[in-house]
Amino acid sequence: MSNRNFDASTIIKIMKAQNAANNHNRYQTLENSSISQLQPNPQARQYDADIVNDYIAGSQAYYFKGVPVTTVVSPEIFPPIAPITPILPPPPINAINEFINTQNTQGIQAYIDTYGTAISLIEFRSSLKNGYTDSQRGSTLSVVLSYSNNGTTTLIPYTSPTYIQDFISTFDSVNTDNPPDPNLPIYAVIPIYTTSGSPYTATIDLTAPVYNGQSYASIIQNNIATLVFEIPISVTGALYELTLTYTMGSFITLRYNGTTLIDQNGTNYTANNSLTVGTLSIPLIGLGSFGGNANGGGTPLPVPILPGPPTITGLIPGNETLLVNYNEGTTGTNPIINYAYSINGLVGPFSPFDPPQIGSILTIIGLTNGTPYDIAIKAVSQDGSGESSNVVEGTPAAVLPGPPTITGLIPGNQTLLVNYDEGTTGTNPIINYAYSINGLIGPFSPFDPPQIGSILTITGLTNNTTYTIAIKAVSQDGSGESSNDVSGIPLANPPPPQILSVISSNPVGPSLGQLTVYFSQSPYYPDLTNYQYTTNGLAYNLFSVPTTNSPVIIENLTLNTIFRVALRAFISSSSISAPSNIVSVSPVTSSSTIQSFFGSTTWTAPLGIVSTDVLVVGGGGGGGGAYDVAGGGGGGGGYVIESLNVSVNPETEYTITVGAGGIGGVGQTTIDSQFINQPGLSGEASSFQNIIASGGGGGKESRDGGGIGGTRATGSTPSIGGGGGAGGRAGGGGGGNSGNGTNGGASAGGLGGGGVTKNITQQSISYGAGGSGGGNFITSNGASGNPGTGNGGGGVSAGINSPNPAFRGGTGGSGIIVLKY
Repeated sequence: MSNRNFDASTIIKIMKAQNAANNHNRYQTLENSSISQLQPNPQARQYDADIVNDYIAGSQAYYFKGVPVTTVVSPEIFPPIAPITPILPPPPINAINEFINTQNTQGIQAYIDTYGTAISLIEFRSSLKNGYTDSQRGSTLSVVLSYSNNGTTTLIPYTSPTYIQDFISTFDSVNTDNPPDPNLPIYAVIPIYTTSGSPYTATIDLTAPVYNGQSYASIIQNNIATLVFEIPISVTGALYELTLTYTMGSFITLRYNGTTLIDQNGTNYTANNSLTVGTLSIPLIGLGSFGGNANGGGTPLPVPILPGPPTITGLIPGNETLLVNYNEGTTGTNPIINYAYSINGLVGPFSPFDPPQIGSILTIIGLTNGTPYDIAIKAVSQDGSGESSNVVEGTPAAVLPGPPTITGLIPGNQTLLVNYDEGTTGTNPIINYAYSINGLIGPFSPFDPPQIGSILTITGLTNNTTYTIAIKAVSQDGSGESSNDVSGIPLANPPPPQILSVISSNPVGPSLGQLTVYFSQSPYYPDLTNYQYTTNGLAYNLFSVPTTNSPVIIENLTLNTIFRVALRAFISSSSISAPSNIVSVSPVTSSSTIQSFFGSTTWTAPLGIVSTDVLVVGGGGGGGGAYDVAGGGGGGGGYVIESLNVSVNPETEYTITVGAGGIGGVGQTTIDSQFINQPGLSGEASSFQNIIASGGGGGKESRDGGGIGGTRATGSTPSIGGGGGAGGRAGGGGGGNSGNGTNGGASAGGLGGGGVTKNITQQSISYGAGGSGGGNFITSNGASGNPGTGNGGGGVSAGINSPNPAFRGGTGGSGIIVLKY
């Protein structure tokens, strides 16, 4: 209690002043609060009636006039709900001029950052209303608004009565009959307008809840606040349209020309009119926009344009991920710096990628495998995010293994071995493979037990049956895509090898030599245990030391003796391949290495070897066919070229191409008096480096060429096969390398042209002779040229018997290449 005593009239004065001060506090608090900001106003504290505090009237002095400084009951203090800026900011003249003169927006941005959007908009409107052109006003305010809405329709409340009055003063015109209520808060509504082209449009739904549960319509109907919808001034080439929608599909679309509003029907409205949207009446209290076009032409206001909508072209499922393929939309005012995505379609929310992604493929992670997602994306620039893309559904899934590549099949007894290159692994490791014996058609059966080695073994097949094999890799997530398909045939016996080359040498003594035989085994057979060899083309012996790889060495051979060498692949006494090609070679005594090539392969010049002598012989032509008392022409001999001291580079690989002999033609008279009469095929060319020996020409069939002998090979011109004899005549001989073939006679075929003798192997051997023409006295096949000689094949002899069985002209001898170094 106070230690001072007052009479009753003084106490009454004090209590009245206190009540007036409390009422003033309540009024100020309510007046400075927007509709959405009202909250219960608790008393600052509770006071006992007997407690008194020293209180100087201060800002409530008006209510304590006539009351001396004294001890009174403290008035109830109601804290303000909305902050009140006591001092108005300075006009933004410097920021405006900086932008107009230099197009620099930093001053505008700094002003807004300092004083906030609401206050800044008032100050910029007021400063630009006088002294600036319409284009300067429009371009500056559009920059201000671009910092205000960030690509969304924004509602900004103004709570201070002082600022409300300042805002009203920025209108171009005000309703003089029903001016704005200065005691109501003002909400500025800043729509987002489209950026793709004039007319630039925005739409606002008046029924949608927008502020503390209130819709625009309810704010208008209940007179809660004054709403200000921002719309740019429309000029030629840049029209701005704001559409307000209400219930039952009602709407009104408005343009502002700087003086009046114009709706979609051409009706003009001034500040003293009302708008009608369905059953909603909207009284106008003033008109004013945020300016006109910056340059007075067809370019829209320089409000930053947001990126256009991208287009999703496809989704690639991954392990807990979706990869988004898309086409970029328009860029907008500033570059795209990121994308935002939604896994719930247009409903959103849209989350920006972190870290940012702007590549041609966007990766969404953290998803659940097997769950479908509706994906949409938006491009993001420094001005905000643009419109959404289309929506595409995708389901993340573990990545399956990629397709392997079959590189070859190896036949075995009721088996095929699969050589392959592994594909990509996928999310989880490969644990098995599945195979099909019916190609890509399938079905695919997993190996049991699992196989993951470098060679896969398919068992249980039937020998001599063709299978088309394909495989798939298998992980715990399933099987991947199929490999290519390759055909193979299981074989009870291995396929024959092919002798490619033989080196003749004399390493063991003055009278004995050896042959080193290089060969190929294609396709390789998995169960081989050894090879057999022959030196006379008849009897075969196993190598004493089992070998399954090239080369093999045949030892203890008599020097300077020609041996007919062949190989056979060996598994057991009951499983032996057919013979390889038979080659004629001789071990010799020589300080040089002599290597004869009988098949196409490669040769690497040994270290220290810089030149070699070379013999190149093309394949001989096949003999011609014949029927019914006539003879086919003989095949021409392959061309023969010998070159000495051909330069080579040590340890360099060279291609060896050995030409095959031409196949002989078939001749036959059939039972129904029809006939078969074919020419022989030409031999193939042989080559080493740029030395090319052409193959001999094929012999003509009977009744073609009049039995004239073929001409010899000269220069780069290959030999010509002999002509076939006419009815009752023999065929001509094929041309050789040293002479023409002779003409066929009345019964005997013509002789083939002679070959040329070379001794590069230290044996005198004739190469490239023409084949003999077929006679007409007996019926027989033509003789084949010896392998490795390039000699032509003989023509078919057709006797007097009719009909004939089928007879074939002789096959031309294969070519050969011999190196001596």
